Amino acid sequence: MVNTREILEHKLTQPLSKTRQEIESMLAELERAMPQLFKQNPDDADFMPLFADRADVIARVAGAGDYEWVMDRIDAILDRSGKLEGEYLPPNDSQAT
Repeated sequence: MVNTREILEHKLTQPLSKTRQEIESMLAELERAMPQLFKQNPDDADFMPLFADRADVIARVAGAGDYEWVMDRIDAILDRSGKLEGEYLPPNDSQAT
């Protein structure tokens, strides 16, 4: 039997959309972390999952109107780092339709 109260409480505890300024700060932090991520994970098979985890956190807090902008910014971070090879996929529960 489905407990609708538990489902509603779970949804209410999910992170709310952040402002572009907050997201911009998160993106800047991700970009600053890139050299350390490369150093600790020189193999793309190790690097990409860690990067994707961090990027997914940012994508999930973007509002529907900011989702594409966030994904473009994440791609730009990868591109500037020479890692835009199509290995990063957006979160499965993306807001893009």
